Amino acid sequence: MKFSREKNNNTLLNALVLMVSFLLFGVIFMLFMMSNVEVEYVEIAQDPIYKFVDEIVDVDVYHQETPIIPVTQEGKELILIDKSGSMEEFVTDLYRNNIEFFKENDVWAFDTEVYKNISIDNVEFSGDTNLFQAVNQAADEGYETVWICSDLEHNTGEIKLSDLGCQMQIIVYSPKILNREKTDSVVTELQQANLKIITIN
Repeated sequence: MKFSREKNNNTLLNALVLMVSFLLFGVIFMLFMMSNVEVEYVEIAQDPIYKFVDEIVDVDVYHQETPIIPVTQEGKELILIDKSGSMEEFVTDLYRNNIEFFKENDVWAFDTEVYKNISIDNVEFSGDTNLFQAVNQAADEGYETVWICSDLEHNTGEIKLSDLGCQMQIIVYSPKILNREKTDSVVTELQQANLKIITIN
C-alpha cells in the first residue's frame, strides 16, 4: 500500500509539473505574440502621438492633428519651405503656430531656385518645384536635419539625392495625403536618408 500511495503521489506531482509547464509556455507565447503585434498609434516623439495613415514605397506616413512641430533634433537644422502656390495657407499656419521654432533655425524657400535666410512674411508663393536642388544644397552646407514643408510634388530638375543628402535626417510636413502618382519616385529617393513623413490636414 505504501508503494502504491507513493506511486500515486508521484503521478499527481508529475501531472502538476506538466500543467504548470503548459501554463508558463502559454503565458510566454502570449507575451511573444503581443510584442509582435503592430499597433495603430506609434509614438515617434514625446508629444504628440502620431497616427499611422498610409505607406508609400515602404515609408510609413503619419498624421498629426495639430500644426505644432513637437520635435527638436540634434545638430544643425534647416527649415525648407516649398513656395509653390498650393503651399501658402499651410506654411503660414505652420509658421504662426511655431514662431519660436522658425526663429531658432535657418529658413530657406525654394521653387526652381533656392532662397536662403528668408522671412516667411516676405515669401511670394508661386512657381514650380525643384525639391532636390534645395535638399542637396542644404547637405552641402552641413545641415544634419532638414524640415521640409512640402507636398513633395517635385516637377522640375533631377530626382537625385546627393551622397551627403543621404546622411541627413529629413522630416517632411505635408498639408495633405501624398499623391502617389506624383510622389512615389520622390519618396523612393528621399528614403535613402533617414526619412519621416507627417501630414497635417
